[in-house]
Amino acid sequence: MRRDKPHFRRTWFSLAAIGCLHLTFLHAPGISGALAQSVSAEPATCWPTGTLTFDAGTREAVLERSADFLIAAEDLPTHPYWPGGESGITMGVGWDLGQHSESELLRAWAALDLTTLGQLKIAIHKRGHDAEVLAPRLKAIAVPRNISLSVFRTSLADAYYPMTLRLFPRVETLPAEVQVALLSLVFNRGVLLGRDPDWSKAKELDRRWEIRRLQDDVKQRDLFAIYVHLGTMKRLWEKSGQRGLLYRRRDEQHLIRPYVDRELLWEENRDKLKAAGLPSCTKLLEHMNEERPHKRHLKAKLVLWRLRVVRAETARGGPIPGTALLLISKRRTKNIGELRTCRNSKFIPRSAPKVSGA
Repeated sequence: MRRDKPHFRRTWFSLAAIGCLHLTFLHAPGISGALAQSVSAEPATCWPTGTLTFDAGTREAVLERSADFLIAAEDLPTHPYWPGGESGITMGVGWDLGQHSESELLRAWAALDLTTLGQLKIAIHKRGHDAEVLAPRLKAIAVPRNISLSVFRTSLADAYYPMTLRLFPRVETLPAEVQVALLSLVFNRGVLLGRDPDWSKAKELDRRWEIRRLQDDVKQRDLFAIYVHLGTMKRLWEKSGQRGLLYRRRDEQHLIRPYVDRELLWEENRDKLKAAGLPSCTKLLEHMNEERPHKRHLKAKLVLWRLRVVRAETARGGPIPGTALLLISKRRTKNIGELRTCRNSKFIPRSAPKVSGA
């Protein structure tokens, strides 16, 4: 029996080491792709070197959620109306006659009778004051709800979703809620980009500055920057009294905020792991590959080290002082604090922006 003990002990250590090593590296942030989506509560052995990523939203999910969001934001009136500003006569869910041609009207709203279509033709390409004058004449027209919903869902899938893909390359790689926010922006503001002025002479920002910045943000999958630029866009309506557009941008930000919170929490956890003196996960993997010939010896050392820590804590009746530097606390942070400041950052120009008259 004595001869079997060393063999049994080596076997037990080998099996325990494999289990210990598996759990350690499975739950280390940056090692497991599945766990990289959240902050692990397990003791970590390294800090992640990549960036937090989220699953991309499917086309079907984006269209379905966009429809719900836009119907709530735009409403579904039964009569044509003028929203104000530079808009045209609008019918259904945000279908602006001032932005469409006669052929588009006849094709999209073919389910309406010819008399109604003839009355609506006079509002084609009429915007601003011209549309305001026409509004009383068209207010009596009744548009059935089922036709409005059908036109809305068709235009969303065939026109606005492809427009969003063209305006923001790689947007399809973002989470569904982020895509919904950007599709809502395109639905509301169109696809015009404008151009950057000569910054050595410019004294104000144009109305499309954030749209151009959002293009770069989407390409880089920078959800925090997308969130910020939707917020800075509110400068356009803060003095004009168009509170509906301020609320619209706020609601779009609310779609993205959960992802921003998770990114900040993930970064906070990464910084704690770095401050604890742990190596990067990349270096740890390289070290493990270099030590492959001595892997069994290394596994046994890990098991012995953990057993010693457990025994020391048991004898002491609580955590030993040095453990805090080696094992990250399992307590989760409830409040991640305020969002990172944007002052003097790449998101906002140093000088306070002024809105151009255009």
